[in-house]
Amino acid sequence: MATLPEYAKFLAEGYSEDLDYQVRRSEMDRGIAKQRPGISKALRTRKGYLKIHTRQNKLAFEDWLKTINNGTGWFDYTDPEKTIDPDYFNYVEPPPGHNVVKARFINTVWNFELRNGFFWVAQCEMESIG
Repeated sequence: MATLPEYAKFLAEGYSEDLDYQVRRSEMDRGIAKQRPGISKALRTRKGYLKIHTRQNKLAFEDWLKTINNGTGWFDYTDPEKTIDPDYFNYVEPPPGHNVVKARFINTVWNFELRNGFFWVAQCEMESIG
């Protein structure tokens, strides 16, 4: 499985997440409506910006997109929210790969913007299950 390259970083600025259980809602003749989840694991959509330093890394990222079916395929993404800081929490060592999720990009157009003449930024959306 492909992995999001180390040089492509999600920026905290402008980052947002949607969590969708595809809730099914049935109206009743009397009383309140019934609800149930449509799927057992939520679909998480992350929106934000990827930051890529240097033109060489930008070109490498474009080549990497081709390896995942022109940007439509699944890849491994290290979720920073699932990464545990051992200095902050008292915990048992988690299993290897506990913070890796399978994700895919859902944006159809890549618009790379050069900022400060030094790094590239591209708006993107990706989704993962769970």
